[in-house]
Amino acid sequence: MDIQNLLENVKNGTLSIEAAENELKKLPYEDLGFAKLDHHRKLRQGFGEVIFCSGKTDSHLIGIYQTLSSRDTNVLGTRATLHQYELVRQSVPGVQYDPVSRLLKYEPHPEPKTGCIAVCTAGTADIPVAEEAAQTAEFFGSHVERYYDVGVAGIHRLLSKIDAINQANCIIAIAGMEGALASVIAGLADKPVIAVPTSVGYGANLGGISALLTMINSCANGISVVNIDNGYGAAYVATQINRLVSRPSQDAAAPAVPSMPAEPETASVPVLAEASTNSSAAASLSESELWMLETNIDDCSGEAMGYVMEKLFEAGARDVFYSPIFMKKNRPAYLLRVMCMQNQIPEMEGLIFTHTTTIGVRRFPAQRTALPRRIEEVQTPYGPAQVKICLHGKTEYAYPEYESVRRICETTGLSYQTVYQEVAQAWKQN
Repeated sequence: MDIQNLLENVKNGTLSIEAAENELKKLPYEDLGFAKLDHHRKLRQGFGEVIFCSGKTDSHLIGIYQTLSSRDTNVLGTRATLHQYELVRQSVPGVQYDPVSRLLKYEPHPEPKTGCIAVCTAGTADIPVAEEAAQTAEFFGSHVERYYDVGVAGIHRLLSKIDAINQANCIIAIAGMEGALASVIAGLADKPVIAVPTSVGYGANLGGISALLTMINSCANGISVVNIDNGYGAAYVATQINRLVSRPSQDAAAPAVPSMPAEPETASVPVLAEASTNSSAAASLSESELWMLETNIDDCSGEAMGYVMEKLFEAGARDVFYSPIFMKKNRPAYLLRVMCMQNQIPEMEGLIFTHTTTIGVRRFPAQRTALPRRIEEVQTPYGPAQVKICLHGKTEYAYPEYESVRRICETTGLSYQTVYQEVAQAWKQN
Protein backbone atom coordinates (compact mmCIF):
# COMPACT_ATOMS: atom_id res chain seq x y z
CA MET A 1 0.00 0.00 0.00
CA ASP A 2 1.46 3.38 -0.97
CA ILE A 3 1.32 6.45 1.26
CA GLN A 4 -1.52 8.16 -0.58
CA ASN A 5 -3.79 5.09 -0.38
CA LEU A 6 -2.85 4.60 3.25
CA LEU A 7 -3.83 8.16 4.16
CA GLU A 8 -7.04 7.92 2.15
CA ASN A 9 -7.97 4.71 3.98
CA VAL A 10 -7.37 6.35 7.34
CA LYS A 11 -9.43 9.35 6.27
CA ASN A 12 -12.44 7.29 5.14
CA GLY A 13 -12.23 4.98 8.15
CA THR A 14 -11.32 1.71 6.41
CA LEU A 15 -7.92 1.60 8.15
CA SER A 16 -7.32 2.22 11.81
CA ILE A 17 -4.67 4.63 13.06
CA GLU A 18 -2.90 1.71 14.76
CA ALA A 19 -2.74 -0.28 11.51
CA ALA A 20 -1.51 2.77 9.61
CA GLU A 21 1.17 3.35 12.23
CA ASN A 22 2.32 -0.26 11.81
CA GLU A 23 2.58 0.25 8.03
CA LEU A 24 4.57 3.47 8.47
CA LYS A 25 7.08 1.67 10.67
CA LYS A 26 8.20 -0.20 7.55
CA LEU A 27 9.41 3.06 6.02
CA PRO A 28 11.89 3.86 4.66
CA TYR A 29 12.66 0.17 4.03
CA GLU A 30 11.70 -3.34 5.08
CA ASP A 31 14.54 -5.70 6.00
CA LEU A 32 14.04 -9.25 4.72
CA GLY A 33 17.54 -10.27 5.70
CA PHE A 34 18.62 -10.98 2.13
CA ALA A 35 17.06 -7.77 0.78
CA LYS A 36 16.09 -4.34 2.07
CA LEU A 37 12.97 -3.30 0.17
CA ASP A 38 12.75 0.44 -0.41
CA HIS A 39 9.04 1.17 0.12
CA HIS A 40 9.86 4.87 0.44
CA ARG A 41 11.27 5.20 -3.08
CA LYS A 42 8.02 6.05 -4.88
CA LEU A 43 7.38 8.82 -2.37
CA ARG A 44 10.88 10.24 -2.93
CA GLN A 45 11.29 9.73 -6.66
CA GLY A 46 7.84 9.08 -8.12
CA PHE A 47 8.72 5.50 -9.13
CA GLY A 48 8.61 2.40 -6.97
CA GLU A 49 11.61 0.10 -6.59
CA VAL A 50 12.12 -2.17 -9.62
CA ILE A 51 13.49 -5.70 -9.29
CA PHE A 52 16.45 -6.84 -11.40
CA CYS A 53 15.54 -10.54 -11.60
CA SER A 54 18.65 -11.87 -13.28
CA GLY A 55 21.02 -13.58 -10.83
CA LYS A 56 18.58 -13.78 -7.92
CA THR A 57 17.94 -17.14 -6.30
CA ASP A 58 14.46 -18.59 -6.61
CA SER A 59 13.67 -18.19 -2.91
CA HIS A 60 14.91 -14.60 -2.81
CA LEU A 61 12.89 -13.57 -5.87
CA ILE A 62 9.73 -15.22 -4.55
CA GLY A 63 10.18 -13.54 -1.17
CA ILE A 64 10.60 -10.10 -2.76
CA TYR A 65 7.53 -10.46 -4.98
CA GLN A 66 5.40 -11.81 -2.15
CA THR A 67 6.34 -8.92 0.13
CA LEU A 68 5.85 -6.17 -2.44
CA SER A 69 2.61 -7.57 -3.85
CA SER A 70 1.15 -7.99 -0.35
CA ARG A 71 1.15 -4.20 -0.07
CA ASP A 72 -1.34 -3.98 -2.98
CA THR A 73 1.14 -1.99 -5.07
CA ASN A 74 2.39 -2.38 -8.64
CA VAL A 75 5.58 -4.43 -8.98
CA LEU A 76 7.95 -4.50 -11.96
CA GLY A 77 10.82 -6.90 -12.54
CA THR A 78 13.32 -6.80 -15.43
CA ARG A 79 15.43 -9.50 -17.11
CA ALA A 80 13.23 -12.32 -15.81
CA THR A 81 13.22 -15.84 -17.23
CA LEU A 82 10.28 -18.13 -17.96
CA HIS A 83 11.45 -20.34 -15.07
CA GLN A 84 11.28 -17.39 -12.68
CA TYR A 85 7.81 -16.48 -13.91
CA GLU A 86 6.53 -20.02 -13.33
CA LEU A 87 7.85 -19.91 -9.76
CA VAL A 88 6.55 -16.44 -8.90
CA ARG A 89 3.04 -16.93 -10.29
CA GLN A 90 2.49 -19.85 -7.89
CA SER A 91 2.85 -17.42 -4.99
CA VAL A 92 1.57 -14.23 -6.63
CA PRO A 93 -1.56 -14.84 -8.73
CA GLY A 94 -2.04 -12.19 -11.37
CA VAL A 95 1.63 -11.70 -12.18
CA GLN A 96 2.25 -11.38 -15.93
CA TYR A 97 5.30 -12.23 -18.01
CA ASP A 98 6.30 -11.05 -21.48
CA PRO A 99 8.96 -13.29 -23.04
CA VAL A 100 10.08 -10.64 -25.55
CA SER A 101 10.83 -7.84 -23.08
CA ARG A 102 11.49 -10.32 -20.23
CA LEU A 103 9.44 -8.11 -17.89
CA LEU A 104 7.63 -9.65 -14.92
CA LYS A 105 4.73 -7.37 -13.95
CA TYR A 106 2.16 -7.30 -11.17
CA GLU A 107 -0.28 -4.45 -11.82
CA PRO A 108 -3.34 -4.35 -9.55
CA HIS A 109 -3.56 -0.60 -10.20
CA PRO A 110 -2.34 0.27 -13.75
CA GLU A 111 -1.14 3.86 -14.07
CA PRO A 112 -3.26 6.15 -16.30
CA LYS A 113 -1.39 6.96 -19.49
CA THR A 114 -0.32 10.52 -20.27
CA GLY A 115 1.90 12.41 -22.71
CA CYS A 116 3.70 10.51 -25.45
CA ILE A 117 7.04 8.72 -25.86
CA ALA A 118 8.22 7.43 -29.25
CA VAL A 119 10.23 4.21 -29.20
CA CYS A 120 12.17 3.61 -32.44
CA THR A 121 14.38 0.73 -33.50
CA ALA A 122 16.87 0.40 -36.32
CA GLY A 123 15.97 -3.24 -36.96
CA THR A 124 13.66 -6.04 -35.91
CA ALA A 125 16.43 -7.69 -33.88
CA ASP A 126 16.39 -4.64 -31.57
CA ILE A 127 12.75 -5.20 -30.58
CA PRO A 128 13.45 -7.10 -27.31
CA VAL A 129 15.31 -4.06 -25.95
CA ALA A 130 12.64 -1.77 -27.41
CA GLU A 131 9.85 -3.69 -25.72
CA GLU A 132 11.67 -3.51 -22.40
CA ALA A 133 11.73 0.27 -22.87
CA ALA A 134 8.17 0.62 -24.19
CA GLN A 135 6.50 -1.60 -21.60
CA THR A 136 8.49 -0.05 -18.75
CA ALA A 137 7.36 3.42 -19.83
CA GLU A 138 3.77 2.20 -20.04
CA PHE A 139 4.06 0.61 -16.60
CA PHE A 140 5.16 4.00 -15.23
CA GLY A 141 2.19 5.79 -16.86
CA SER A 142 3.44 7.05 -20.24
CA HIS A 143 1.60 6.67 -23.53
CA VAL A 144 3.97 4.98 -25.99
CA GLU A 145 4.05 4.89 -29.79
CA ARG A 146 6.26 2.25 -31.43
CA TYR A 147 8.19 2.74 -34.69
CA TYR A 148 10.14 -0.42 -35.43
CA ASP A 149 12.58 -1.24 -38.26
CA VAL A 150 13.23 2.34 -39.38
CA GLY A 151 17.01 2.14 -39.52
CA VAL A 152 19.40 4.02 -41.78
CA ALA A 153 19.81 1.12 -44.21
CA GLY A 154 16.46 2.25 -45.64
CA ILE A 155 16.21 5.80 -44.43
CA HIS A 156 13.00 6.45 -46.41
CA ARG A 157 11.23 4.31 -43.80
CA LEU A 158 12.30 6.73 -41.07
CA LEU A 159 11.51 9.83 -43.13
CA SER A 160 7.96 8.58 -43.75
CA LYS A 161 7.38 8.49 -39.96
CA ILE A 162 9.43 11.45 -38.74
CA ASP A 163 6.48 13.86 -38.46
CA ALA A 164 4.62 11.41 -36.22
CA ILE A 165 7.76 10.65 -34.20
CA ASN A 166 8.31 14.37 -33.63
CA GLN A 167 4.89 14.67 -32.00
CA ALA A 168 6.22 12.79 -28.95
CA ASN A 169 7.58 14.55 -25.87
CA CYS A 170 10.68 12.35 -25.90
CA ILE A 171 12.23 9.84 -28.32
CA ILE A 172 14.05 6.60 -27.52
CA ALA A 173 16.31 5.48 -30.40
CA ILE A 174 17.50 1.86 -30.19
CA ALA A 175 20.13 0.47 -32.56
CA GLY A 176 22.91 -2.09 -32.83
CA MET A 177 25.46 -2.49 -35.62
CA GLU A 178 27.06 0.98 -36.03
CA GLY A 179 24.26 2.69 -34.01
CA ALA A 180 23.66 5.60 -36.41
CA LEU A 181 19.88 5.82 -35.91
CA ALA A 182 20.05 8.09 -32.85
CA SER A 183 22.16 10.69 -34.66
CA VAL A 184 19.84 10.78 -37.65
CA ILE A 185 16.70 11.19 -35.50
CA ALA A 186 18.36 13.87 -33.34
CA GLY A 187 19.26 15.77 -36.49
CA LEU A 188 15.62 15.76 -37.65
CA ALA A 189 13.65 16.17 -34.40
CA ASP A 190 13.31 18.99 -31.88
CA LYS A 191 12.74 16.61 -28.95
CA PRO A 192 15.29 15.03 -26.57
CA VAL A 193 16.62 11.72 -27.85
CA ILE A 194 17.70 8.91 -25.53
CA ALA A 195 20.00 6.54 -27.38
CA VAL A 196 20.19 2.84 -26.48
CA PRO A 197 23.03 0.84 -28.06
CA THR A 198 22.26 -2.86 -28.45
CA SER A 199 24.49 -5.90 -28.68
CA VAL A 200 23.02 -6.77 -32.08
CA GLY A 201 25.72 -7.12 -34.75
CA TYR A 202 28.66 -9.06 -36.08
CA GLY A 203 32.10 -9.49 -34.53
CA ALA A 204 33.41 -5.92 -34.69
CA ASN A 205 30.20 -4.75 -33.03
CA LEU A 206 31.97 -6.01 -29.88
CA GLY A 207 28.73 -6.80 -28.09
CA GLY A 208 27.38 -3.27 -28.53
CA ILE A 209 30.60 -1.31 -27.93
CA SER A 210 30.71 0.01 -31.50
CA ALA A 211 27.14 1.32 -31.30
CA LEU A 212 27.84 2.80 -27.85
CA LEU A 213 30.91 4.68 -29.10
CA THR A 214 28.99 6.00 -32.13
CA MET A 215 26.20 7.34 -29.95
CA ILE A 216 28.52 8.89 -27.37
CA ASN A 217 30.50 10.60 -30.14
CA SER A 218 27.47 11.85 -32.10
CA CYS A 219 27.73 15.37 -33.46
CA ALA A 220 23.93 15.74 -33.32
CA ASN A 221 22.64 17.75 -30.39
CA GLY A 222 20.11 16.64 -27.78
CA ILE A 223 21.29 13.04 -27.37
CA SER A 224 21.84 11.26 -24.08
CA VAL A 225 23.09 7.67 -24.01
CA VAL A 226 22.37 4.78 -21.63
CA ASN A 227 24.17 1.46 -21.24
CA ILE A 228 24.15 -1.34 -23.80
CA ASP A 229 20.74 -3.09 -24.05
CA ASN A 230 19.40 -0.92 -21.20
CA GLY A 231 15.85 -0.35 -22.40
CA TYR A 232 14.69 0.00 -18.80
CA GLY A 233 17.10 2.85 -18.08
CA ALA A 234 16.03 4.71 -21.22
CA ALA A 235 12.35 4.33 -20.32
CA TYR A 236 12.93 5.65 -16.80
CA VAL A 237 14.58 8.85 -18.05
CA ALA A 238 12.06 9.26 -20.89
CA THR A 239 9.17 8.96 -18.44
CA GLN A 240 10.72 11.61 -16.20
CA ILE A 241 10.89 13.95 -19.21
CA ASN A 242 7.38 13.03 -20.31
CA ARG A 243 6.01 13.72 -16.82
CA LEU A 244 7.69 17.11 -16.68
CA VAL A 245 6.22 18.10 -20.04
CA SER A 246 2.74 16.73 -19.22
CA ARG A 247 2.61 18.15 -15.68
CA PRO A 248 0.94 21.55 -15.21
CA SER A 249 3.35 24.31 -14.21
CA GLN A 250 4.06 24.48 -10.50
CA ASP A 251 5.31 28.07 -10.69
CA ALA A 252 1.90 29.67 -10.68
CA ALA A 253 -1.10 28.63 -8.68
CA ALA A 254 -3.93 27.31 -10.82
CA PRO A 255 -6.91 29.66 -11.00
CA ALA A 256 -9.78 28.72 -8.76
CA VAL A 257 -12.63 26.92 -10.46
CA PRO A 258 -15.78 29.06 -10.44
CA SER A 259 -18.57 27.77 -8.23
CA MET A 260 -20.95 27.52 -11.16
CA PRO A 261 -21.35 24.16 -12.95
CA ALA A 262 -18.96 23.86 -15.90
CA GLU A 263 -20.62 24.36 -19.27
CA PRO A 264 -19.80 25.58 -22.78
CA GLU A 265 -19.02 29.27 -23.09
CA THR A 266 -21.61 29.78 -25.84
CA ALA A 267 -25.30 30.39 -25.19
CA SER A 268 -28.56 31.45 -26.81
CA VAL A 269 -29.42 35.11 -27.41
CA PRO A 270 -29.86 36.59 -23.94
CA VAL A 271 -32.70 38.46 -22.35
CA LEU A 272 -31.55 41.98 -21.35
CA ALA A 273 -32.61 44.00 -18.32
CA GLU A 274 -31.29 46.84 -16.22
CA ALA A 275 -29.43 45.60 -13.16
CA SER A 276 -31.38 45.88 -9.94
CA THR A 277 -29.80 47.67 -7.01
CA ASN A 278 -29.85 44.49 -4.91
CA SER A 279 -28.01 42.37 -7.49
CA SER A 280 -25.62 39.91 -5.86
CA ALA A 281 -23.25 39.83 -8.84
CA ALA A 282 -20.07 41.91 -8.83
CA ALA A 283 -20.11 44.80 -11.29
CA SER A 284 -16.57 44.33 -12.56
CA LEU A 285 -15.31 41.86 -15.13
CA SER A 286 -13.26 38.90 -13.90
CA GLU A 287 -10.23 37.58 -15.71
CA SER A 288 -8.98 33.99 -15.49
CA GLU A 289 -6.49 31.86 -17.37
CA LEU A 290 -7.74 28.70 -18.98
CA TRP A 291 -5.69 26.29 -21.07
CA MET A 292 -6.50 25.28 -24.61
CA LEU A 293 -5.63 21.74 -25.69
CA GLU A 294 -5.86 20.91 -29.37
CA THR A 295 -5.06 17.98 -31.61
CA ASN A 296 -5.66 16.84 -35.20
CA ILE A 297 -7.62 13.58 -35.45
CA ASP A 298 -8.06 11.39 -38.51
CA ASP A 299 -8.98 7.72 -38.99
CA CYS A 300 -11.28 7.98 -35.95
CA SER A 301 -15.00 7.19 -36.01
CA GLY A 302 -17.65 9.77 -35.20
CA GLU A 303 -18.88 7.55 -32.38
CA ALA A 304 -15.42 7.55 -30.77
CA MET A 305 -15.16 11.33 -31.04
CA GLY A 306 -18.62 11.72 -29.53
CA TYR A 307 -17.64 9.41 -26.67
CA VAL A 308 -14.43 11.28 -25.84
CA MET A 309 -16.39 14.54 -25.86
CA GLU A 310 -18.75 13.10 -23.24
CA LYS A 311 -15.81 11.86 -21.12
CA LEU A 312 -14.05 15.24 -21.32
CA PHE A 313 -17.16 17.09 -20.15
CA GLU A 314 -17.67 14.55 -17.35
CA ALA A 315 -14.08 15.19 -16.25
CA GLY A 316 -14.79 18.92 -15.94
CA ALA A 317 -13.75 20.43 -19.29
CA ARG A 318 -15.01 23.98 -19.67
CA ASP A 319 -15.71 23.44 -23.36
CA VAL A 320 -15.07 20.79 -26.03
CA PHE A 321 -15.60 21.30 -29.76
CA TYR A 322 -14.59 19.94 -33.16
CA SER A 323 -13.78 21.73 -36.43
CA PRO A 324 -13.38 20.01 -39.83
CA ILE A 325 -9.89 20.47 -41.31
CA PHE A 326 -7.65 19.13 -44.07
CA MET A 327 -4.23 17.82 -43.07
CA LYS A 328 -1.18 17.34 -45.28
CA LYS A 329 -1.76 15.27 -48.41
CA ASN A 330 -5.30 16.72 -48.24
CA ARG A 331 -6.45 14.14 -45.68
CA PRO A 332 -9.83 15.06 -44.12
CA ALA A 333 -9.69 15.25 -40.35
CA TYR A 334 -11.08 17.04 -37.31
CA LEU A 335 -9.46 19.55 -34.98
CA LEU A 336 -10.41 18.81 -31.38
CA ARG A 337 -10.15 21.71 -28.94
CA VAL A 338 -10.61 21.43 -25.18
CA MET A 339 -10.72 24.30 -22.70
CA CYS A 340 -9.83 23.34 -19.15
CA MET A 341 -8.16 24.53 -15.99
CA GLN A 342 -4.40 24.09 -15.67
CA ASN A 343 -4.60 21.36 -13.04
CA GLN A 344 -6.91 19.32 -15.31
CA ILE A 345 -4.43 19.00 -18.20
CA PRO A 346 -3.02 15.52 -17.37
CA GLU A 347 -6.50 13.99 -17.02
CA MET A 348 -7.76 15.63 -20.22
CA GLU A 349 -4.71 14.52 -22.23
CA GLY A 350 -5.05 11.01 -20.82
CA LEU A 351 -8.66 10.80 -22.05
CA ILE A 352 -7.70 12.11 -25.50
CA PHE A 353 -4.85 9.61 -25.94
CA THR A 354 -6.95 6.73 -24.59
CA HIS A 355 -10.07 7.23 -26.69
CA THR A 356 -8.84 8.74 -29.99
CA THR A 357 -6.22 7.91 -32.62
CA THR A 358 -4.10 11.01 -32.01
CA ILE A 359 -0.44 10.76 -31.05
CA GLY A 360 0.18 14.32 -29.88
CA VAL A 361 -1.62 17.16 -28.10
CA ARG A 362 -0.71 20.84 -28.29
CA ARG A 363 -1.47 23.11 -25.34
CA PHE A 364 -1.19 26.79 -24.56
CA PRO A 365 -2.68 29.24 -22.05
CA ALA A 366 -5.77 31.16 -23.14
CA GLN A 367 -6.65 34.40 -21.39
CA ARG A 368 -10.36 34.83 -20.84
CA THR A 369 -12.48 37.75 -19.64
CA ALA A 370 -15.62 36.39 -18.00
CA LEU A 371 -18.72 38.24 -16.87
CA PRO A 372 -19.72 37.79 -13.23
CA ARG A 373 -22.56 35.29 -13.07
CA ARG A 374 -25.05 33.65 -10.76
CA ILE A 375 -27.92 31.18 -10.93
CA GLU A 376 -31.50 32.17 -10.03
CA GLU A 377 -34.59 30.00 -9.81
CA VAL A 378 -37.88 31.33 -11.19
CA GLN A 379 -41.43 29.99 -11.09
CA THR A 380 -43.14 29.28 -14.44
CA PRO A 381 -46.63 27.93 -15.24
CA TYR A 382 -44.89 24.54 -15.68
CA GLY A 383 -42.88 24.53 -12.47
CA PRO A 384 -39.49 25.93 -11.30
CA ALA A 385 -36.66 26.65 -13.75
CA GLN A 386 -33.11 27.92 -13.41
CA VAL A 387 -31.74 31.00 -15.17
CA LYS A 388 -28.08 32.02 -15.46
CA ILE A 389 -27.58 35.75 -14.90
CA CYS A 390 -24.49 37.58 -16.20
CA LEU A 391 -23.72 41.21 -15.41
CA HIS A 392 -21.95 43.72 -17.67
CA GLY A 393 -21.91 47.23 -16.29
CA LYS A 394 -25.50 47.90 -15.35
CA THR A 395 -26.99 45.44 -17.81
CA GLU A 396 -27.96 41.91 -16.86
CA TYR A 397 -28.07 39.09 -19.40
CA ALA A 398 -30.40 36.22 -18.58
CA TYR A 399 -29.97 32.74 -20.07
CA PRO A 400 -32.57 30.06 -19.25
CA GLU A 401 -30.60 26.93 -18.35
CA TYR A 402 -30.75 24.16 -20.92
CA GLU A 403 -31.49 21.32 -18.47
CA SER A 404 -34.43 23.22 -16.98
CA VAL A 405 -35.88 23.98 -20.43
CA ARG A 406 -35.35 20.37 -21.58
CA ARG A 407 -37.05 18.94 -18.49
CA ILE A 408 -40.13 21.10 -18.98
CA CYS A 409 -40.26 20.23 -22.70
CA GLU A 410 -40.20 16.52 -21.88
CA THR A 411 -42.93 16.74 -19.23
CA THR A 412 -45.27 19.09 -21.18
CA GLY A 413 -44.60 18.25 -24.82
CA LEU A 414 -44.15 21.94 -25.64
CA SER A 415 -41.52 23.18 -28.11
CA TYR A 416 -38.10 24.26 -26.90
CA GLN A 417 -38.56 27.86 -28.06
CA THR A 418 -41.95 28.15 -26.32
CA VAL A 419 -40.57 26.99 -22.99
CA TYR A 420 -37.40 29.09 -23.39
CA GLN A 421 -39.46 32.25 -23.85
CA GLU A 422 -41.75 31.37 -20.95
CA VAL A 423 -38.76 30.95 -18.59
CA ALA A 424 -37.21 34.19 -19.83
CA GLN A 425 -40.48 36.05 -19.34
CA ALA A 426 -40.87 34.64 -15.84
CA TRP A 427 -37.44 35.98 -14.93
CA LYS A 428 -38.23 39.44 -16.29
CA GLN A 429 -41.42 39.56 -14.22
CA ASN A 430 -39.69 38.25 -11.11
